[in-house]
Amino acid sequence: MLNEIEIQTLLIECGKQKQTAFAKLYRSASPRLYGAARRLLQNSDLADEALQEAFVHIWYKAAEYDPEKGSAFAWMATIVRYRALDIIRREKSQQNRSDAMATEQDILQQGDEQLLYDHNADEDQQLQLLQECLQGLDINQRNSVLMSYYYGYSHSEMVDRLKRPLGTIKSWIRRGMESVRECMQQ
Repeated sequence: MLNEIEIQTLLIECGKQKQTAFAKLYRSASPRLYGAARRLLQNSDLADEALQEAFVHIWYKAAEYDPEKGSAFAWMATIVRYRALDIIRREKSQQNRSDAMATEQDILQQGDEQLLYDHNADEDQQLQLLQECLQGLDINQRNSVLMSYYYGYSHSEMVDRLKRPLGTIKSWIRRGMESVRECMQQ
């Protein structure tokens, strides 16, 4: 491991887009930074992801590093920490969406009238109409629309989850939304 002055010098050189300095900085600092990410994430694959994202950020933002504001290693460690926290939030969000979708799937399979919401749909005629319009969709269209607009899944997440081609999923969403729009206007 290099000392703080050597790391600082390499980081300043990275700010000048010098790839050899970046490679040396990565080789010397990445083991300790990986350890920090691994401790936060408790998962080696996610720690690798955080480290990779952090070093991409370091490469592009190295010119903004100011030695008078703190140590170079601490600056890089902060970037790794924030990347790890972003991953934790993302993973938690994906897990929450997956849990909610599984619950929704159970409700759909049981034929429950309460499709989307926990409160009484009679209180809101628009909500009731929306639920009726969604019920009128083909199951694939309904699930795709709900996953995309209600649960916030990206297209790539939907491809992974539904095991269908991207074009098919986009078609289901587009056709489902057209049908819902038409139904809501009646």
